[in-house]
Amino acid sequence: MKVVEIKFGKPEPADFDAKSFVADSAAPAVVLYDYGATRFRLNGSSFQLESDRVTRIKILKKSGYNVATVEVPLYHRDRSEEKLVGLRGFTYNEVGGKVEKVKLEIAKAFTEERTKNIRVRKFTLPNVREGAIIEYAYTVTSDFLFNFQDWSFQREIPTRWSEFQAVIPEYFDYKMLMQGYEPLVLQTREDSQMQYNLHTEASLDPSAAGGRVASDNELIVAKGTSYHWAMQNVPALRDEPYMTTMRDYVARINFELAGERMPGQGYHNVAGNWEKINMDLLNSDEFGGQLGHVGFLEAALKPLVAQYPDPAARAAAVRELVLKSVKYDGTNGYSASGPLKRSYDLHRGTAADVNLLLIAALRQAGLAVEPVILSTRGHGRVNQNFPLLEQFNYVVGLLPLADNQELLLDATEPLLPCGVLPTRCLNQTGRLVTKDVAGRWVNLAPAQRHSHYQDIKLTLDEQGNLTGKVHEEHGGYSGAAAREKLQQLGRKNT
Repeated sequence: MKVVEIKFGKPEPADFDAKSFVADSAAPAVVLYDYGATRFRLNGSSFQLESDRVTRIKILKKSGYNVATVEVPLYHRDRSEEKLVGLRGFTYNEVGGKVEKVKLEIAKAFTEERTKNIRVRKFTLPNVREGAIIEYAYTVTSDFLFNFQDWSFQREIPTRWSEFQAVIPEYFDYKMLMQGYEPLVLQTREDSQMQYNLHTEASLDPSAAGGRVASDNELIVAKGTSYHWAMQNVPALRDEPYMTTMRDYVARINFELAGERMPGQGYHNVAGNWEKINMDLLNSDEFGGQLGHVGFLEAALKPLVAQYPDPAARAAAVRELVLKSVKYDGTNGYSASGPLKRSYDLHRGTAADVNLLLIAALRQAGLAVEPVILSTRGHGRVNQNFPLLEQFNYVVGLLPLADNQELLLDATEPLLPCGVLPTRCLNQTGRLVTKDVAGRWVNLAPAQRHSHYQDIKLTLDEQGNLTGKVHEEHGGYSGAAAREKLQQLGRKNT
């Protein structure tokens, strides 16, 4: 298979011809070329990841202008951060038979804080029109070896060529998971030799201020493996009804650091495990530490305990109390944003604030409820082979009942009955977090169905008019949707 190559800054004349892009008439744009490469380098005595990207895209319609805005996620923790360097880009338009070239203004790029550990570097290619070609290139440097850049071969728009290379020294063991339904046109693996320059410094007189420092450089030769993958003419993957996130289906390759084997040392397993995740959550101030601090609800819970001896009925009553006390603000998460008392006093909180308060209140009411972490449908499916806390973004409660029955509890949606999770949570499995055992997987498949029944009786008269009655019943998730529609119309739900 011949590898596709481009010269950055010099688009092909044929790429300006719209007739070259007729395979997908609905496509607003097409990726002409997408190239990535990740390698290791020594920064002093520590390894770093260096990831390059070069992308060229053809804009076909005005609806494709959005692809000219690019987001690059950068991880940061403590005082270390990933950095984007070497950013450059151009927009090309054919004007009067000549190619007009406009350079990306790097100064207009900006940074947006997305989560606690992720900030996004954003930039927009200038002067974008129908028929324009945009291209950009950059490098991301990272001290976080566990955050090896994944690679997606597929997007919401067609891709003519997507290629990724990785060179991994013998010191690091990465698990690689390929997903998707598109075939690779190139897949190679070769053993190779790599050289790294180890730079060390040592003080000759540590006790003296401003003492002399000796430095040393050593050339290290290591075995390694070079990987090369490519896909060609990859169709667009578009959002469809009832899909989870497209990340669950897109053709991509994921990497996870499993272990390290440094010179003169044995193999060190650095991959997490579900037992450790379980204990970390229980010991976290934002998770397990919140579940015993709801004494402020004791007076309100006491009459409910006396009134509802049945566990399911008591759970429903406690849930109703939480629903009336704290409103879900639309933000998902599994860790509380602050003390639960604060959310209770503000009458507003994240999904974690609401549901951790629910779990703590249920425990205060004498019910043995445990938290279950899960990933919402928009966040993606959980891969049970990868013990990563980053896969989760939500928490609900689980109450064991008689006859091995279990009740899943959430207090973010007032229109849903007790024991019915919001549709965003219906994403296969969740993980039970408990101190008694190492945790287990919980089936999130709903007991309730989406039930919509119609009984229509009509009479056709001689003039062709129809008269009669329509009887409708909504049950399960359809009932919740009907109640929401009635609420929007300003009508009272019954």
